[in-house]
Amino acid sequence: KAYSNGAYKIERIETPLFIHYQNGNSLQTEGIGKGIAADIELLFTTGTFPLMEQLKAEIPTGIFDILKIRGLGVKKVQAIWKSAGVDNLHDLETAILDNKLQIPGFGDKIKQNILEQIPNIRHNQVRRRFADALYIAEPILAKLSALPNLKRVKLVGEMRRKLPVVSGIDILVCTDDELIYENGEFSTQATVRPEHYPIQFEVAPFFICNIMMANPADFELRLWELTATEAYQKTFTQLFHKPKQVKTESEIYTQVGMPFVPPELKETGAELLEIKQKGKIPKLIQVSDLKGSLHNHSTYSDGANTLREMAEACIARGLQYFGIADHSQSLKIANGMPIERVLQQRIEIEKLNAEFEQNGLNFRIFGGIESDILDDGSLDYPQDILAGFDYIVASVHQQMNMDENKATNRLIKAIENPYTTILGHPTGRLLLRREGYPIDHQKVLEACAKNNVAIELNANPYRLDLDWTWIRTAIDLGVKVAINPDAHSTEQLDYVEWGVYAARKGSLEALHCLNAMNLQDFANWLGLRNSTAA
Repeated sequence: KAYSNGAYKIERIETPLFIHYQNGNSLQTEGIGKGIAADIELLFTTGTFPLMEQLKAEIPTGIFDILKIRGLGVKKVQAIWKSAGVDNLHDLETAILDNKLQIPGFGDKIKQNILEQIPNIRHNQVRRRFADALYIAEPILAKLSALPNLKRVKLVGEMRRKLPVVSGIDILVCTDDELIYENGEFSTQATVRPEHYPIQFEVAPFFICNIMMANPADFELRLWELTATEAYQKTFTQLFHKPKQVKTESEIYTQVGMPFVPPELKETGAELLEIKQKGKIPKLIQVSDLKGSLHNHSTYSDGANTLREMAEACIARGLQYFGIADHSQSLKIANGMPIERVLQQRIEIEKLNAEFEQNGLNFRIFGGIESDILDDGSLDYPQDILAGFDYIVASVHQQMNMDENKATNRLIKAIENPYTTILGHPTGRLLLRREGYPIDHQKVLEACAKNNVAIELNANPYRLDLDWTWIRTAIDLGVKVAINPDAHSTEQLDYVEWGVYAARKGSLEALHCLNAMNLQDFANWLGLRNSTAA
C-alpha cells in the first residue's frame, strides 16, 4: 500500500523526474517518505532496487498476468499459486479445462470467467497504447529522418490511423538504396537485392517495429496501401477500381471524383460509403477547435495543482473557460470533497472569476463536480448541494464488478438525474489494464439523448472512453460529446490531443463537441439546461 501510494503521488508530479533530480529537488517535498524516495531514486538511476529484485525472485512473473483477470483478487490468485501450484496463464487454463483446479470458492462461474478473459490478456501482451507506442516510435523516426539517402519517412498502418491500441509500429521509408539495421543503428548502401525487404526488430517485450521500403515512384501508392485496412481497400476497389501508381496519395481520390479521406477514416470501409453518399468529407475536429476544458481536478481533491494554477494554465493555452470537477465525498481514496470543502471551493471560484473579469479576461471558471454514481445509480451529495454546481460529471469509480444489465441500469438512472450534465468515462475501462464493465451503449446513448446529457470521451490515453466506435451513434442521436482531459495537473490538460485523435476516428466535427462551444454559447447551453432541471 505504501508503494502504491508513492506511485499515485509520483504520477501527479508535473515536472519529469529527470528534471526534478537535475534541479536538486527531493521527492520528500512531494509527500513521499524517505525510504520509498530512496528506492524511487535507485529505480530511476539504475532501473531497479533491492526489494524489487527480492520480490521478483520470490514471485513467478506469470503471477502478474493472472492478476490481470477481472474478478480475481490477491487472495484468490495466491490460492491458485500456493494451493494449486499454478503460476502462469497457460497452466491455469489447462488446469481448468482438465478439471484439476479444485480450490474452495472456485465454482464453475468463476472458472468460466477466467477462461473467457485469458485470450484477451494474451492478446494485450503484444499491444501498446497509441501514446506509449508513439513515444517508442519518435526516436526511431528521428534516426531514420537523419539518414541522408532517405527521402521520406512516414508512419503507416495502425499508427497512422491512430488506433487507441496498436499491435506494432509500421514505418514506410522512401529510398533507392537499401536500408540496413545492425546493433540498433541504421545505415544505407547501394541496392544489393532486386526487391526491398522489410526490417523487423523488437522495441519492447513482444512489440515489433516493421520498416518497409519503397522507391520514389511507388511511395504514395504504398503509403495508401499500408495505411488502409484490407476491408477499406476492398470497399474502395468495389466502388471504383484498384488504385494504380500516383504522384500523391490524394490523387487516388481525385481520380474517382472523391475528396481526400484522412488516415483516421481508412478503417472499415463504412466511412468511405458514407462520404460517397454525402459527397463531402466531415470537417474533422482539431485541438484548436476546443474552447474549454471540462472534467479537471485540483488540490481540492487529488490534483497536483491549485485551482488558480489550473485556470491560468487554461488561459495560457488560449481557452475561454475551465471546468473544475474534483472528486465527490464518497471517493475517499482520491480525497473526495466533503460538503464544507465544496462550499470553500465555490467561494474561491467566485473570487477568481471576479479577478479575471476585473482584468478584462474573456475567461470563466465553471464550478462542477465529478460526482460518484453510487451503487444504486444515485449521485453523491444531497439534491440541494447538487443543485448548486454549474454542471456535474457523473462517473462510476466503485463497485465496478457488474454485469451488463446492472451497469446499464445504473448509468441510465444517473443520466435521468436532472442534475447530471455529462456522463463520465462510461465503461470505466483502462486500456490494456482493465476491460471496464459491460454496458448496452445503444441504450445508454439513447438515455443521454432523451435527457439532454452529454457523453464524455475521456482523453486520458489510458482511457479514451467513450470508445471511438460509438461516436457515430452519439452524433446520429444528437448527443454532444465532451472531449475531457480528466487532468490532474496543468500538464495533463494537453491530454485532449489523444481524445481528439480518437474523436476524429469517429467522424466527430466541432459542431458535435460540447466544449468546442465558445464561452457564451456554452454558458447559454448550461443555463438553459439547468433552468429545465430546476
